[in-house]
Amino acid sequence: MRGTRFCTFALVSLVGWALLAGSARAQMPVMAPSGNPVGVLPGHPQVLPAGVIVGSGPLGALPAGATLLGEQEHVVAEHAPLEGLDGQVLYGGLWRARTDYLYIHREVSDYVVFSRRLLDDVGPVAIDRDSIEFEPENGLRVAVERRMGERDSIEGVFYGVEDWDFLHARQDPANLLFSDLRLELGGPVPGFDQAFIHELEFTSDFVNFELNYWRPLRRKILRTFDVSLMLGLRYTALDEELSYRARAKIYNNVPTLNVIHAEMYTRTENDIYGFQLGWLVTAPLAPAWIMRWDGKVAAGVNFAKQHTRLFEDFTPTIHNEVIRNDVAAVVGDSLVTINWQITCNFTVYVGYQVVFLEGVALAPEQFNPIFSPFRDPRLDHNGFLFMQAAVGGAEIVW
Repeated sequence: MRGTRFCTFALVSLVGWALLAGSARAQMPVMAPSGNPVGVLPGHPQVLPAGVIVGSGPLGALPAGATLLGEQEHVVAEHAPLEGLDGQVLYGGLWRARTDYLYIHREVSDYVVFSRRLLDDVGPVAIDRDSIEFEPENGLRVAVERRMGERDSIEGVFYGVEDWDFLHARQDPANLLFSDLRLELGGPVPGFDQAFIHELEFTSDFVNFELNYWRPLRRKILRTFDVSLMLGLRYTALDEELSYRARAKIYNNVPTLNVIHAEMYTRTENDIYGFQLGWLVTAPLAPAWIMRWDGKVAAGVNFAKQHTRLFEDFTPTIHNEVIRNDVAAVVGDSLVTINWQITCNFTVYVGYQVVFLEGVALAPEQFNPIFSPFRDPRLDHNGFLFMQAAVGGAEIVW
């Protein structure tokens, strides 16, 4: 089901991109009063190379230092509308591609207690949400952009992180580990209570795909900042798996001949489709250096799902539940970078990014303490997830 939804979204996005690209009319140079095409230095009949600086956003600025209709100096910026050139053609690369490396860290969920020591329900905490400590993972972002007409552009963006994973185990030779699980009518849970080991394994995957249309403002803000606005489509997927396992040699204070195994397995899937708005602000810092800040916020529908399976040796697969719901969700991110333009066609940059998701189903928050085949299935889709990343990347324009 999730594959069908994503493929449909990707197909519609690619068709839209192709139609927009096909509608771009051929560009002819506009002649300046000097007789040279706009964007061509006097004495240089050839078209100048692409003059776009950095990061995401539409193409179409001129190279730094180019003389333009009597101007002696022009600061190049992304989405640059170039005052006084309404209706004229701007030279620059038609295509831009960039690749980013993300060293990204994420939070886990709201606070949840899984295990206690010494006493059931009231003993000291042995395993809780804070026992899960994700290390920062490596992520990748790829973006391709094409200029449309004189200033606008359309871009496709993909980024994500695969397989955050964590495993935590707590052992007690005295067999005094207890879970916060309980039977419907009371009594110890086989395998989980009076256990000698509890394990918690957690994995998570995150991917994001966007199709955005950028349009620059025609005037600078405060004579310094170039601003562009964006309208786009966004698909975000967040999948998590939580396995809470235990082993015991005692049940209800009586030793057993064999070790009792027990497990609570939960998987959540979030498929978020939405429309988004965004902005991009650039400002010159020094020759060949630019600061860039962008932000995007998407509101849409989350096709959320959770699957939970309960198991213990006395009654294998004691319970197996699947529940789905369509709920509202919000996804947003913001990125600040410092960019160094090495040549007219090549730029490198470093920066900091934050990403948030609101209205998602997180695996730890699906923890239901009732360990019974008669429990009511439930889906908690009110989770909030925050991620932050150090970013480094390179961009080419042609």
